[in-house]
Amino acid sequence: MAAPTLTEIIDAIGDLLPEDQKGQLVTTLLDGRIQQVRPGELITAGLCNQMLTDIADLAVRVSVLEGAGGGPFITAIQPKNVEITINSLLTVLGTGFDKVPEYNVVMLGGKQITQFNEASSQDALIFPVPDLFTGLPRTVDLTVEAAGKVSNKFPVRLKAQPRQQLGELVVTEALMPTGTLSADADVSFGWDVLASTTLEDSLALSLVVTDAAPAASAAQWIASAASGFSPPSPLAINPGQTRRVNLTVHAPAGAVSANLQLKVVGIDGQVQKSSPVIPWRAGQSLEPSSPSAIVLASEVGDDALMDLVDNMETASGSTYPQGFTFKAGAASSIAFEIRDQRGAGAPNATYACKAELVASGGDWTIGNLLGASTPSLPAGEDFSFVISIDNTAGAVGTEYLLRVEARQTATAPGLSPYTSFAILPIKLTA
Repeated sequence: MAAPTLTEIIDAIGDLLPEDQKGQLVTTLLDGRIQQVRPGELITAGLCNQMLTDIADLAVRVSVLEGAGGGPFITAIQPKNVEITINSLLTVLGTGFDKVPEYNVVMLGGKQITQFNEASSQDALIFPVPDLFTGLPRTVDLTVEAAGKVSNKFPVRLKAQPRQQLGELVVTEALMPTGTLSADADVSFGWDVLASTTLEDSLALSLVVTDAAPAASAAQWIASAASGFSPPSPLAINPGQTRRVNLTVHAPAGAVSANLQLKVVGIDGQVQKSSPVIPWRAGQSLEPSSPSAIVLASEVGDDALMDLVDNMETASGSTYPQGFTFKAGAASSIAFEIRDQRGAGAPNATYACKAELVASGGDWTIGNLLGASTPSLPAGEDFSFVISIDNTAGAVGTEYLLRVEARQTATAPGLSPYTSFAILPIKLTA
């Protein structure tokens, strides 16, 4: 039969001795059991094991003695040695808890815990950390009260739950410059940004410049835009809110052309969006896409050769509603849907469609297969425009911009010519 441990001896005494005399008894027993090791003597395994047993016994005994006269005492929490995330489960380990979890008064940072996990027990209280704390991360005190006695204070480090922004941003053109565009002159743009999101956000604003000629002018465009936003970046925005973003930028001296976009990025990068491309060309007027029609890619000819990608981001940081990956050297086809957006009762329209590369057109061959000319289309109807597209040059990873337009040419009462277009990136793959 194994010898009783120190804890078992103290428990057997029960209420025969007051607490202070129990403490004196522990000291007397330990003084009698531990012998000093003289210089040169071996430290035996038996002595080490006895010391470990006594230490474990003392830990339990101290827990009871320090627990406000036999009351509850917190020994540990799980998970341990980490910051506890709001809304995650916290397990409190200890002694002297009431066996009915709800009969314990658990206080965490001054907030009472009222809901407990069904796996809780007399020595383990489990509960979700409530979302009631501010100024996180910070350390708060944890206590347990049972039968009118309060435990020791146990420090708990809390941290906020990670943000999870859902939804999207919508960026539309609101103000485009009129007249002839010129280098070495100020030019102003405006966009409306709609936050179709679940959380408030702070948007970083930037100007994305691609295909600039000369190439060195891209850095000048971007540098000028850094201080030209109104309101300035970052832009505070709430769910469902639309904010106007204005930009005045100085077109660099000697600039010939550039494709410009407003890019907005949420504070944690979970949502971002770029505006439609603005094709700035010196000596020309700026032609925005007419809202009277929408151009959308609807299908590709061979999924093994190319893919249609929603919200495609290019290496320059621009994000487009649609784009393509295309196998280098391959040939395929793309179908587009042209949707007439005019209201009912408007005169029939006549559309002429074409597709072309914004730059480096010599790397591709494009032909019209269907719907290049569509006369007498009723308002609100749609039709298909299909092209053949062959890649004849260009290295893997090279990116291009494909411009697809639907030009309405008819003139009648209530109907004037307009051009609607979409610009879609293409990335060559192996």
